[in-house]
Amino acid sequence: KIEDFRDLRRAMLKQYVGANYSDNGSADKVPLPLLHMAVSIYQRHLAARIPRVLIETPFAELKADAADLELATNFWLEKIKFSEVMQRWVSDAMFGMGILKTGLDCGEVVEIDGRMMESGTPFCDTVDLDDAIWDSVATRWDQTSFIGNYYRLPLEAVKDSDLYNKKEREKLKATDDTRMEGDGVEPIEELSFDGKDMSDAYEEQVDLVDIWLRNDGLILTLPVGGDWKKPLRETEWTGPDHGPYHQLAFNKVPKNILPIPPTSLLVDLHDIANRLFNKMGRQAEREKTNLIVNASQIEDGKKLVNAADGEAVALNGANQSSEFHTGGINNGTAAFTMMVKDVFMEMGGNLSTLGGLSPASGTVGQDKLISDAASKQMEAMNAEV
Repeated sequence: KIEDFRDLRRAMLKQYVGANYSDNGSADKVPLPLLHMAVSIYQRHLAARIPRVLIETPFAELKADAADLELATNFWLEKIKFSEVMQRWVSDAMFGMGILKTGLDCGEVVEIDGRMMESGTPFCDTVDLDDAIWDSVATRWDQTSFIGNYYRLPLEAVKDSDLYNKKEREKLKATDDTRMEGDGVEPIEELSFDGKDMSDAYEEQVDLVDIWLRNDGLILTLPVGGDWKKPLRETEWTGPDHGPYHQLAFNKVPKNILPIPPTSLLVDLHDIANRLFNKMGRQAEREKTNLIVNASQIEDGKKLVNAADGEAVALNGANQSSEFHTGGINNGTAAFTMMVKDVFMEMGGNLSTLGGLSPASGTVGQDKLISDAASKQMEAMNAEV
C-alpha cells in the first residue's frame, strides 16, 4: 500500500548518505551534502537533549509524592535512553513518518523488540516505516482500527518463553527473510550492504508481529507467515486510549495518514545543486591552455611549453605562436548553483541562521530579528514533537 512512499524515502536516504557510505548509497558524488546539513540542524533544534519533567501539586500532603514521582520519571527517561529514541524518532519523521512504541514490560526478564527488559519497567522505542502496519482504510492515525509492527527475536528465546502459548511457540521455525519479498522496494537497512542472508546470523531468528486492536483493547502477537488464527500471545491493553503507538508527522496532508516529509520538499533542490556542482567539477577538470604554433615551428612550441616562468626563450619563428584556452567553469552555471543553494537555505527555514553557519546581516540587532523569525518554523515543528 505504501510502496511508492517507501521508494521515495529510500531515494532520499541515498542522497542523505551520499556516495561514500557504501556501494548502495548515491549513484553520483554528493559534494554538497545539503540534505544532511538540513536534517542535522533540525535534529539539534528538535531533539538535542533528554526531556525533563516537573511534577507539582497544590496539595501540601502530596508534595513529597510529587517530588518522588518527578525523580523516578527523570531517572527512567535516562535509563531507557529516551534522548536517543527521540533523535531516531525525529530522524524517521524527516524522511517519512516517525512511530514510537511504548508500554510496560511484563514477566521476569523479557525481550522486547530485540532488547532485554526487567519486569514492569517502561520501554519506548522507534518502529521503522518498513516494519509498521496499520489500517489503510483509515484517513487519520487516531481513527485506525489496528496498528502493528514487525520485529525479530532469537528463535530459541521465544520457544523457551512462558509469555507465549506453548503449543503455538513449538511450531515456530527460523525466519527465511521473505517477509517483504516481492514488494519492489528493498529495506533501508540494506543501504549499508548488499542483500541480507539470515544464515549469517549468530542465532536463528524468527519474525513476529504485534497488532493492537483499538476497539477490542487487545494486543496480539503473531508469527509472520504462520497461522494467524491462533496468536502466540493475546494481551489486554490497559494503557491510554490512544494505544502504544505514537505518530510524529510534519506537514500533514488532509485525509491522509502519511505526511509530506520535510526532506521531500528539499531533495529536488539538493539534487539540482549537486548535479550542477558535479558538472562544474567536470568543466574544471577539462580546463586546459594549449600553445598554438605553426606546424613548421613545432620545436619552438616545445621550447615554450618546457620553459620556466620568466625564462627567456630563443625562437626561430618569433611572434608565430599563441595560447588557446578550452574548458573551465561556466560563470552562469556557477551563479545559478549559488542561487539554488541560497533557495535551499531559505526553503529550509533560513538554515544558515538556524545552524549558526554565518551572520545574516551586518549588525547584532538585525541578526537577532532574523533569527527570531527563522525560529518560528522550528517552534511549530518543536510543538509537534
